[in-house]
Amino acid sequence: KRFATYTNLDPDNYTFKVMASNYDGIWKEQPKTLKIEITPPFWQTTWFYILISVIGISLIVIIIKLRERANRKEKEHLQEKVNEAVSEVEKQKKAMEEKNQELMEKQEEIKRNNWIANGRAKFGDILRAEKGNMADYCYNIISNLVKYVEANVGAFYTINDEDENNPYIEMMACYAYEDRKNINKEIYIGEGLVGRSVRDHETLYLNKLPENYITIRSGLGQSNPDTLIIVPLVTGDEVYGAIEIASLGDFQKIEREFLENLTEDIAVTLKTTKVNIKTNQLLQQSNEQYEELSSQKEEMQQNMEELKATQEESDRRKAEMENLINSLKRSHFFIQYDTDGNIQDINDKYLKLLGKKSDDVVGAHHSELKIHTDKKGKKSKTFWKELLNGKTQKDTLEIQKNNKTHTLSCVYTPIIDQKGNTEKILQIAVDITEHLN
Repeated sequence: KRFATYTNLDPDNYTFKVMASNYDGIWKEQPKTLKIEITPPFWQTTWFYILISVIGISLIVIIIKLRERANRKEKEHLQEKVNEAVSEVEKQKKAMEEKNQELMEKQEEIKRNNWIANGRAKFGDILRAEKGNMADYCYNIISNLVKYVEANVGAFYTINDEDENNPYIEMMACYAYEDRKNINKEIYIGEGLVGRSVRDHETLYLNKLPENYITIRSGLGQSNPDTLIIVPLVTGDEVYGAIEIASLGDFQKIEREFLENLTEDIAVTLKTTKVNIKTNQLLQQSNEQYEELSSQKEEMQQNMEELKATQEESDRRKAEMENLINSLKRSHFFIQYDTDGNIQDINDKYLKLLGKKSDDVVGAHHSELKIHTDKKGKKSKTFWKELLNGKTQKDTLEIQKNNKTHTLSCVYTPIIDQKGNTEKILQIAVDITEHLN
């Protein structure tokens, strides 16, 4: 055979050796060699493996990028859906708020109408009540009227025309600011605010009262009201008196209109009552002695009851005072002074603002706090004197803390003992810095 066949040889380097003989059968000593290199197919080469790896990695990166792009688009789509949903919710919320506002306005209107209707019904019953004693009758009207409009003090005036040539205005009853026994106050028509209102048949509404016109007393002392309304009792062209009501707050429009409408009913009632009162007075004269004895007995009983009520009232006011002071300590800046101006008590809120401890402040004189009270840094000489005389004082303090000026609006209220003397002074303050800014 002059050929050789090899199959399925792995890629590698091979040496093919051939031994030859001549025709005489003599073999050649050295074989003939042939070097053969079998190369692998391209898919088994290193470069092909690298290329496949690069292509695979590139495909993976492309797939990841495409997936991220798809996720981003999906996220943007979801965000648009969320924004649309939020916008729709806001629209619905706004619609609900508008609906609630309408309902609140309707409820407020219903509330006002009910308030007026209940008031007319209430005072209709009061006006129809027994009118045997004019003073008590008037007191019943003014006391309930002050309470119904949530005011503080009130007075009921009638025209005394027993002397037709010299009629005058008489205070028949008052509520909350004076002893009912001392209501025999006479005012000439045209004199003062009440006299002017009666003369002109006009309602007077004031939000700036003359100094010391009316004083409102409470457990904390006394203060002047902020607003006053005087309504004449007019029916037709005739006037029968006036009602005067003062409050620490403003009167709402509905309250003023209610008072003006109600006073006409009161005037009509007074017109018919006057005749009945005079008739009753004539009948009572025949039993004057008996009534006087009964009156003395009733007065003694009333005095006993008043003494008892005074003690109970004193205990109640003491408890109310303690509750009020505790409440003020929680919500305001609070200091309690003795009559010499020494600090007896101070709350934590004030200590925190001053940056001091209780032991450093209690017992010290108010001047040792070193806080500015006005531009000159000095209080009026009469400030503490007025407090000791039982008059409430107001002041503005400036306190420096952390390079910031805190402005406090303060009210100094003297606490009066049973003998009428000032036993201590309360300073109640609020921080008005933000309002000033």
